[in-house]
Amino acid sequence: MGRFEHALVSWEDRKPGRTGRGCYHAYNVLFPLFALIVLAWVPLSGRELIWNVDGLNQYYPFFVYEGQWIRSIVSGLFSGGGLQVPLWEWCSGYGADVATTFDVFLDPLNLVSAITPEAISEWVFQLLVVFRLYLAGLAFTHYCRVRGESRTGTVLGALLYALCGAGLTVVRWSSGLHALILFPLVLAGAERMLQGRRPWGYLAPLALLAITSYYFTFMACVLLVGYLAVRVVMTQRPNLTAARFMRWFAAFAGLTLLALALAGFAIVPAVSALANMGRVVEKSTVVPLLYSGDYYLGLLGGFLSTHDVGSDTYQGFGGLALLAIALLFARRGENRELKACVCVLGAFFLVPAVGSFFNGLNYATNRWAWAFALCVALVVARMAPALARPRTLDRRVLVATAAAYALLLLVPSFRTEANVAGFAALLAALAIVCAPRPEAAPRALLACALAICLGVNGLYFLAADEGGIAGGQVPLGMGYAKLTSASADSVALEANDGGWWRYDAGLSAPGSGAPVARIRNNSLVLGLEAPDFYNSIYNDGVDAFHTELAVAGDDINFSYVSLQGRSDLMSLLGVRYYVQRADGTDPAPYGFDEAHPVAEKSVMGHPYRLLKSDSAMPLAFALDRAISRSDYLSLDAAKRQQALLQAVVLEDDASAAEGAGATRVSAADLAFEDQTHEVAVESTQGATYEDGRVIAQVPGASVTLRFEGRPASDTYLCLKGLSYRALKPSELAGDTQGMSWYQRANLLAQDLAFKGSDAYALSATTDASAGTGYVTNYVPSDHMYGGKDTWLVSLGYADEAAHAVTITFSEAGEYDFDAISVQTETHEARADWVAAGQARALEGVSRSGSGLSGTIEVDQPSTLLFSVAYSTGWTAVVDGNPVEVRRADTGFMAIDLTKGHHSVELRYATPGLAEGLAVSGVAILATAALAVALGRPRKRS
Repeated sequence: MGRFEHALVSWEDRKPGRTGRGCYHAYNVLFPLFALIVLAWVPLSGRELIWNVDGLNQYYPFFVYEGQWIRSIVSGLFSGGGLQVPLWEWCSGYGADVATTFDVFLDPLNLVSAITPEAISEWVFQLLVVFRLYLAGLAFTHYCRVRGESRTGTVLGALLYALCGAGLTVVRWSSGLHALILFPLVLAGAERMLQGRRPWGYLAPLALLAITSYYFTFMACVLLVGYLAVRVVMTQRPNLTAARFMRWFAAFAGLTLLALALAGFAIVPAVSALANMGRVVEKSTVVPLLYSGDYYLGLLGGFLSTHDVGSDTYQGFGGLALLAIALLFARRGENRELKACVCVLGAFFLVPAVGSFFNGLNYATNRWAWAFALCVALVVARMAPALARPRTLDRRVLVATAAAYALLLLVPSFRTEANVAGFAALLAALAIVCAPRPEAAPRALLACALAICLGVNGLYFLAADEGGIAGGQVPLGMGYAKLTSASADSVALEANDGGWWRYDAGLSAPGSGAPVARIRNNSLVLGLEAPDFYNSIYNDGVDAFHTELAVAGDDINFSYVSLQGRSDLMSLLGVRYYVQRADGTDPAPYGFDEAHPVAEKSVMGHPYRLLKSDSAMPLAFALDRAISRSDYLSLDAAKRQQALLQAVVLEDDASAAEGAGATRVSAADLAFEDQTHEVAVESTQGATYEDGRVIAQVPGASVTLRFEGRPASDTYLCLKGLSYRALKPSELAGDTQGMSWYQRANLLAQDLAFKGSDAYALSATTDASAGTGYVTNYVPSDHMYGGKDTWLVSLGYADEAAHAVTITFSEAGEYDFDAISVQTETHEARADWVAAGQARALEGVSRSGSGLSGTIEVDQPSTLLFSVAYSTGWTAVVDGNPVEVRRADTGFMAIDLTKGHHSVELRYATPGLAEGLAVSGVAILATAALAVALGRPRKRS
């Protein structure tokens, strides 16, 4: 036996049953090597560890913004301004709460953003991605040390846990590793309590998990119930009685509640925000009884090779883990609780209702898969000694397992390149485990087998050349540039306008064909204000505002990116500047001066211009007329946007103080300049149209509608009750009676393999404008579905009358409409509406991160409308007296004024924050009392 093999034997056999510090050292040495093997495919593909979707639109800009936010607080302290914590961010959509919208602030690792120069922030952000993976494995190592697992098994399990598919999701969702890091520490703390130790190892990580993620805390608490029940029974036998079990239950329940209470300052505001979100409360998505056949088949392949099976199900454990599970079940009478854990958690993947439950009874998603990853990693840790020294019967079981898996490759849809490569890695692991070798060699060779399995998974999951997700990552070195200099939104920085204003960029949302696609939350980093937003916690009033106005760029509840050239809405919401693509494909919305651009700039080699409009309303302006919400909803979307420029919309039961507030009128008292035109189908290409139903035979099919438009007007395509259903090949084929049996059999095979698209898009153009309007949406079973089915698609302003609209359908399938119509709107009276609002503006406006103030004079009782998202956290004072802040225009806020000159001040505090801080304060006192009680010496009996 060589010295290397002898060292491995000594390292494993010294103090058997205990892991000691050696496994930490081994993990620290091996993790960088394994991480390089797995993650190197991303930079080798010329990409970063920042996803183009959630990473670039959410996590990374929030990281940069957090640094700006913390530095502003510190700057205020050193400049003599005192401690001022901004709780409201004006540059997020129409304004947003800081504490709940940017909940990633509560991740302790993100605090490093405060000392990170923005120019290198993308590299620090990516370093933290890898560091989170490292911490996950380190936490698992600690858990195994407490459980007394073998040293070799502990290190192998930790590496698998950190770099399996569940861990690699951090490449897309950087905040998705909170549970992977903290849950093993919670379990380790529970184990130490069951061993008679103090409860701090359980309380502290659970409280930290609750602070950083209420979402994963819910999952963890559900899983803890089963885990603790089993572990109390297993560890306290044979002296366990019902009374003693209940004492343990009470102890863990009390500590769990205390941990949640310690996190009250984070949980209470978050729960308050969630309770006001329609996406959470109304649950418009449909949860199916079962998943698709492709999903179940994908589960088998997904265990070996990392890929998204569906419903956010990522496994990717590799061949060595499969052999470990096979060996676990082959040995009868051993590890019963671990077998039960594998079976129960594995069964959870089969039922959509379970995924829905773990997602707060919302759409079905298996983001709890990290718990199964912990279970599988523990199986590897437990069975590593057996894999190192397999018996003859063990070898037969392992060979039979590989043979059974090989049979799956006979299924054509299963025989993907990634699954074949995963099977090849399985065979390599099998050869290493079963081959004759020196006594100590398996310990090193098992690590090699794991490296092969994880390396193959990393290749096919990440490498762009192999179809991996790196193709959807940000190009290397472009993360910060995409938010700043390489962003079309940066053109708005050229405005040099000291007043209040917003900007927009029209139809250049992702997927619209723009040369430089817009990035949501981009304005947040630039310090500008624009109607763009993207985050899971959103303002439900703003979403309802967009839905009622059928804004086409707002298909997802928690995301909006533009007002889509709707000039009335742009005026209402203070959009003074418009970033235009200067390539002739992006006509300016009505009112923006194309003849005299404010600035011109090239972005990534593409020309852009900054246009200005004089029709933008101020941040706050007074209206002397009001209509009820029910009256407002009786109008169609085109009339609603005109009504908002003439009167404020108040709730039906809203009542003003005597002598204050706008005069109530009906919708009939308002003026409207829109006209609805009859349409007729002029032609179709690759589609049929009949009675409000379009059958698109192929992707890209189109229908052209004929109508008689009006000159000098905006043209809108109105789609009511739109729904989509993907059609199977046999449905698209029509009558099959004349087909041969072979053709029908071939159609049947295509139907069985068919998986329809969950997303679809419609684009529309007219013969009078170069612009393109579009709608993107999802089917009700998709988790992105926002319950929206009516759209008013802006096709642009033109001096010439439009006569035809061509609608193009992205997917083959069936499109149903309750109604399709074309509307035009002229703007003869709009100048008067805008001038009236501009003349009654709030003046001398001063804003901070906690409120705003200004003065205004009105010549009659009026309602002051703020172009700021409504929140119950706002309070108002007029002339030193508190007044009610009303919800107005569905998603915004207003206050009533009497005739005369007024001083107005609005203040903001996060809803639930004061109550949450009080709960946390009481919990801190309770924790201190518990520490004192536990610190007292016990009396001897």
